[in-house]
Amino acid sequence: MLSAAADGPARVADELAKAGIALVALEHLPRTFLDGATICRGEDTPVIAFTLHQDRIDNFGFTLLHELAHSILHLGPSALRASPLVRILRIYPIS
Repeated sequence: MLSAAADGPARVADELAKAGIALVALEHLPRTFLDGATICRGEDTPVIAFTLHQDRIDNFGFTLLHELAHSILHLGPSALRASPLVRILRIYPIS
C-alpha cells in the first residue's frame, strides 16, 4: 500500500515514470490556490505537476487522481493510445 509507506509519493512517481507519465513537484506558487495541472509533452507524454500548496498526503492522492482523470478525459487519442494510464488503473484499481 503506497499511502502507508513513508516514501509513498516517491513510489508513485516511480510507477508513473515506468508507465511513461512524468510527475513534477513544484513549490507553492504565491498568491494562488493551484494544487495541480496536467499537460502533454510532445505527442503522447502526459506530465502531471502538483504544488506543495497543501503539503498533505490526502491532498497529494486527491490531486494525483484528479489530474490522471484529466489526462484520460482531455489529452486526446495519442496520449490514450500509449495508454500508460489504463495500465496504472489496472495495477491500482479504485474499487
